[in-house]
Amino acid sequence: MLVSQLKVGMFILLNLKWTQHPFMTSSFKIKNTEQINIIRGLGLSRIQYDPTRSDTQPEMVPDASGVSAPPAEPPVLSAAQLATIEAKKLRSEHVAKQWQAVAECEKKFVTAAVALKDIQQNFVAKPQESIAVAGKLVTTMADSITTDKDVALRSWETRGEGRRSISIH
Repeated sequence: MLVSQLKVGMFILLNLKWTQHPFMTSSFKIKNTEQINIIRGLGLSRIQYDPTRSDTQPEMVPDASGVSAPPAEPPVLSAAQLATIEAKKLRSEHVAKQWQAVAECEKKFVTAAVALKDIQQNFVAKPQESIAVAGKLVTTMADSITTDKDVALRSWETRGEGRRSISIH
């Protein structure tokens, strides 16, 4: 469907990334003409719509024998709309970095758990080696806490009936 056919009450699906438009979601029902103008300002020529979730049908387009007016210039996105798009991009990047940090933390935790298991298994048979491994483990943990930016120590506590609470330090 052509963007020029949009009407209030249509349920549309934007084929854009969430960070490329100022709307909360990429699929929604158009509520007013301002939203139509914003969509036209995104530079799309075609758009998908869901007739089953729409209150109205698209406007008719003149056929090949009809004369159509030249396409109107798409409205320019306002500074506030551009700021919303930029803020969404920044939030998305920040969340991606947080997930990457969580993945790295989980890898370090697994490595530390393996080292701790080795220490426990070898402590009687190889006490000096176990002490050295424990020292390295403590040094690595201390370095991580003192050098990593925005480090939060989280302690999970299980309370009655399997409920958990979290403390952040």
